Amino acid sequence: MARLLVNGIVQAAAMAGIALATRRGFDGLPLSAGASQWVLAHAAAVAALGLALMWLRTAERTTAERLGQSYLTAMRLRLFDHVNNLSSRVLQKRAQGIMMVRFVADLNALNDWASRGLARLVVSTITIVSALALLAWLDWVIAACVGVVVAAALALLVATGAPLYRRVRELRRIRGRLAANLGEKLGALSPVRVFGRTRGERSRLKKQSRQLAEAAVSQTRLAALLRAVPDAVSTLLTALVLITGLLQTERAGTGTLLAAILVVNLLDSPLRDLGRIFVFWQNYRAARDVLGSFLRLPTLAHDPQLPPLAPGPGRLELEDISVGHVLEHVNAEAPAGALIAITGDSGSGKSTLLALAARMFDPDQGVVRLDGQPLNKHELTSTRQAIGTISPDLPLLRGSIRRNLTYRAPSATDAEITHTLRLCGLQETIAALPRGLASRIAERGADLPAALRQRLVIARAIMGNPRLLLIDDADAMFDAVRADTLAQVLRRGGPTILVVTSDPQWLATADAVWQLRSGNLQIHKNTKQLLASRNECSVINL
Repeated sequence: MARLLVNGIVQAAAMAGIALATRRGFDGLPLSAGASQWVLAHAAAVAALGLALMWLRTAERTTAERLGQSYLTAMRLRLFDHVNNLSSRVLQKRAQGIMMVRFVADLNALNDWASRGLARLVVSTITIVSALALLAWLDWVIAACVGVVVAAALALLVATGAPLYRRVRELRRIRGRLAANLGEKLGALSPVRVFGRTRGERSRLKKQSRQLAEAAVSQTRLAALLRAVPDAVSTLLTALVLITGLLQTERAGTGTLLAAILVVNLLDSPLRDLGRIFVFWQNYRAARDVLGSFLRLPTLAHDPQLPPLAPGPGRLELEDISVGHVLEHVNAEAPAGALIAITGDSGSGKSTLLALAARMFDPDQGVVRLDGQPLNKHELTSTRQAIGTISPDLPLLRGSIRRNLTYRAPSATDAEITHTLRLCGLQETIAALPRGLASRIAERGADLPAALRQRLVIARAIMGNPRLLLIDDADAMFDAVRADTLAQVLRRGGPTILVVTSDPQWLATADAVWQLRSGNLQIHKNTKQLLASRNECSVINL
């Protein structure tokens, strides 16, 4: 910003130099034989100052873009941090498509204002004020006429701002709905095709696209008016100066008239920028209002100065936990190294319990402790690094197998990777691939066999030796790989494990079963007796 201020001042000085050289070149023209040298000298000065002005404006645009991109990067990172610190209950209420609008369209509006709006406003203001002062020095009548016209143009731009803002908000609302619809459908194309809804969804997309087109045209019409006003003003000013100067040529002089016309022509670019600045400003206001509201959402990371979670064996405690109408005054403890099976009817709060343990959100009441440490009193990243999670909602990511394996533990050594691959029965499979760990997989691991995908999900969760391992919906996640892969994890006596399941094999192997019913938690330590009461199958030994 300091560079832009200096640039604007130097541009104003260059403009004054051009006007002064023009005036002296004509008004002080000698009658002797040296007239040609006099004209050439002043023409050279005007040309040199014109080239300097060109360089200054190029530097101004470059500096302005650097300013905008710096601001954009800072805001993008702030939004990213904010999203990752939001409660999962808050995120569930926001469509992915609208979230993408926040990160793309809204941030672009902020960048446009910072680099092409605010930056140009600074320089244009300096230029216009300096030009009016320069015109007043040349001829106060011309300056007064130009000032009146410029003031009228500014008043018109300000008056048009309010309706433009309303159109911008309407366009954003329609674009958000379209983005939410596309985000959902593109993320779930299978239901659309399987249930034969392609025609219906296409019709809905066409309707939303028409609404978006109408809103965009309406906004563009008003924005075009804002940009057309300075164009008309620039032409009008030249004519006005010419007429005013000709009416008082004897008093003002030819040099003064030419200098005034040149100054008005140099005002052309700043005046044109004013129309664009007002458009950028209204887009910025709309984006700022929405982003400000989004950034005010409460996050889990209340205090960035919280201490990291201290090491421990993995003992989990739930003390008087209540969450809405799902969980009521739940009290339980999972000893370090224990296997706890969580069972219950659909909607009884099983996944909610795991989300609390992973601190994806905080309970309405009560405290969750890991090794005696309240999770909400410690730094969020260290808490997440202490916990491994396996869930249908945590698919593999597009990229290399190594990236997926080490995603929760990026600093894992080759020895740790090899050990985990061996533990999960993946060593030979990965070695047989042409590029080994560098082999790339599709989004969600869609190009992998189900068994290999399941093993990679397990390996990713246990990489880095988490002290607490959470397994959601194990019955749907695992089939044949459970006995020979998860069995190895259980035998090694590593993390405390909480697994959501109704499978008798898991229930029989568990050290305790937490049974959820109507928001209440019942703890069964005699799993054989529980199975007998449920008329379940016999026990297998993992």
